Amino acid sequence: MLTTTAQPQARQRGVSLIESLVAMVVLSFGVLGLLGAQLRTMVNNQSANHMATASRLADSLIERIKTNPNATPALNTNFDINDPLNVAQWVWLEDYEVNWGSTTTVATDCDTGFCTPADRATWDINRWKQAVTQTLPNGEGQVLVSPDNERQLIVIIGWRANEQGGSPLVINIPGVTAPTQCGDTHACFSAYGQP
Repeated sequence: MLTTTAQPQARQRGVSLIESLVAMVVLSFGVLGLLGAQLRTMVNNQSANHMATASRLADSLIERIKTNPNATPALNTNFDINDPLNVAQWVWLEDYEVNWGSTTTVATDCDTGFCTPADRATWDINRWKQAVTQTLPNGEGQVLVSPDNERQLIVIIGWRANEQGGSPLVINIPGVTAPTQCGDTHACFSAYGQP
């Protein structure tokens, strides 16, 4: 008498091994998906950190400008209390203008020695540009007087944006030509401020 139970067992061999391999493949796809999501989150966190740093740097420059003697009506000889929009009393803000990629120097240490208001502006810009360069990857900055309002400065800060995947942050300010690096190699942040 022959038994028929031997043949089904022979056909069942290796099935659990194939099932295990399929389960491992499915699990590995899930792990890769989670890893990709984690990496994207890290990039987004880094971009947000750079944006917050740029905002703090812009605020610090604007606060420095407020300590310039010309920002104080009592020390600004052109200040007219009856005409606060008088352009002549805001001309000194042009001392803070600096182009992308340029550097400034001043012979006097304005933190410890006497400086003219123009030297104070150069000193402030020099210290600010150093902070931008040291704090942000490939950091750079530009400061200009707003074409619409002589009392207002526009601060543009950029940093290397290769983690953005080809779509860095671009700035669009009416009447202002942004640095060509903004949107190309750098993500850029802009801020307005006045003393």
